[in-house]
Amino acid sequence: MNYYGFTDKGKIRKSNQDRFLITCSKDGSLLLAAVCDGMGGASGGETASSIAVNTVESAFSDFCEKGEKVKNCGTFLTDAVSKANRSIYNVAVQTPSLEGMGTTFVGFIACKNKITIANVGDSRAYHISEDGITQLTTDHSLINEMIQQGSITPLEAVSHPVKNVITRALGVEPSVKCDTYTAEIKSGEYILLCSDGLTEAVSEPEIHFEVCTNDSVEAACKSLADIANSRGGHDNITIVICAF
Repeated sequence: MNYYGFTDKGKIRKSNQDRFLITCSKDGSLLLAAVCDGMGGASGGETASSIAVNTVESAFSDFCEKGEKVKNCGTFLTDAVSKANRSIYNVAVQTPSLEGMGTTFVGFIACKNKITIANVGDSRAYHISEDGITQLTTDHSLINEMIQQGSITPLEAVSHPVKNVITRALGVEPSVKCDTYTAEIKSGEYILLCSDGLTEAVSEPEIHFEVCTNDSVEAACKSLADIANSRGGHDNITIVICAF
């Protein structure tokens, strides 16, 4: 298994509010990866996404130390996300300058060929193979709700004024609903996590091409970020790729 994470400030933003996490259990049997896209001003977004990855990483360490069974991965992820949500919310309540801060979260635990995924917000998880690319998560965004309701088309969504409005985030409310998914993955396939700084600028077919044709997951991450930046780099760009 090979993996790599990369984050870039982009060309417009003054700071990088994205954070990512990649860590393994000591015995190498479990891999945890996550991407968070913070919001609420530079200090707020950075704080929220940092709290999220730090809280989940600490929870994962405890999970591994206790020797929890793999079948509990889904419960672990939802509990860890809930804990991160409470931590962000409590800090925001206690710090007026951070009021309203929050972050997206998308992450997975991999054990052999089984993937357990959790997400809140519009950062995404993709399954990539030679045959194609499939989004595994559902965006918690106003624009996705409008598409699902049939009030706009996916093409109209590209330039719609509310395309960046998310309907769920960690830290905004005392509790948050986290969606979980499971997937089977084969040797030679990939899981990609990313913030919307990538998907706003680079199409799914282009993501598929770069992942499958680059020599390494590191090269694929950097190539994808370069493409997003070449098209304006309007947002922070974060990508994690795991090759199985």
